[in-house]
Amino acid sequence: MGFNSKEGMEIFADVSLSYAIEANRIPDFYVKYRVRDLDGFTHGILRDIVRNSLNEVASTYTVEDIYGEKKAQFLNVVEQQIQAKVVNVGVGVQQFGFIGAPRVPAVIAQAITAKAQAIQVSERAKNELATTQAEAAKKIAEADGEAKSAVTRAQGEADANRIRQSSLTPQLLELRRLENQRALIDRWNGQLPTVETGQGNMLMSLPKVQ
Repeated sequence: MGFNSKEGMEIFADVSLSYAIEANRIPDFYVKYRVRDLDGFTHGILRDIVRNSLNEVASTYTVEDIYGEKKAQFLNVVEQQIQAKVVNVGVGVQQFGFIGAPRVPAVIAQAITAKAQAIQVSERAKNELATTQAEAAKKIAEADGEAKSAVTRAQGEADANRIRQSSLTPQLLELRRLENQRALIDRWNGQLPTVETGQGNMLMSLPKVQ
């Protein structure tokens, strides 16, 4: 079947449709359509209903929608349109869809395919950029944390050195000197230095500190 899109682009498609008639509505069906051969209804009346429904719905969809990601939505709306036109005589549409892909001029199909590929490449690039930015932000945060930690450590060491330096007063130094002298005295065993002579030489032996 052929039908026209919103832009007026002619599209061709093979369609499949299955239906059933409610047994208790067969008289209504016969009164309206006056057919005894269901093949006549299927390939005549029903075919015209399908074609008209395709054109009515396609006039609100672009060729890219019908050919691309909105194809399922388009087919669902067409099926509802067909069902609405035959439900009053007990005909229930069980399945409707395309057999294969709809056919458009080759140049249009190539353009649609190229656009879809470009979108995929763009999305992949966006994801890669987002990943790179996230990794960069993480590294910046880590570096910032390390820098702040180093500043804190340096500040702490500087403060400690300043405290130590400020505590080295002359009185404290004198106290340390006296403490060292007292330690030497406490370790002395009471012996005085001794002098020995031998072969014209004088030797002085200092007492050993224990």
